[in-house]
This record gives sequence, structure tokens and C-alpha cells, in this order.
Amino acid sequence: MFKNKRNKRGAELSLNVIIVAAIALIVLVILVLIFTGRIAIFRFGVEDCYAKGGKCATTCGENEARLTGTNCKATGSTDTRYTGDYCCIPA
Repeated sequence: MFKNKRNKRGAELSLNVIIVAAIALIVLVILVLIFTGRIAIFRFGVEDCYAKGGKCATTCGENEARLTGTNCKATGSTDTRYTGDYCCIPA
């Protein structure tokens, strides 16, 4: 008689663990989706040549420094500000 009650409680406990794990997994997936979108926005801001006070050009002038790792020559961009090869900022 005691074995039946014990098995039933054990089954309830494992069902609770499965439900909590499923909810935690759903929350984790939602968080990943939120943060990956935010990281893309953050990355664009960090790579933006104009945000750093520069301009995209094919060659930098004598009083300008060349920055690497920016969004100049952005593929698929229709904005003509990003068509140069290099990000040039005043030195």
C-alpha cells in the first residue's frame, strides 16, 4: 500500500520537473531571440563610420586617419554614405 503512494508522488515530481524545464527552455529561447536582435543593433552602432565623426571614401586625405572595422563598403546598402572603401576621420 505504501509503495503505490510513493510511486504516485514520484511520478508527480518528475512531471513537475518536466514542466518547469519546458518553461525554462521557452524563456531561454525568448531571451536569446531578444538579445540577438539587440546585439545586431549595438554592432551597427559600433561599426558606424559617421557615428565616429568620419566619412567613407576611396582614399583618405592627408589630415585624416583610416579606421578599420567599420561599415564602409556595406554590402547591400542603398545609402551612398557607406560606398567608400575606408572610414576616414580627422586626425
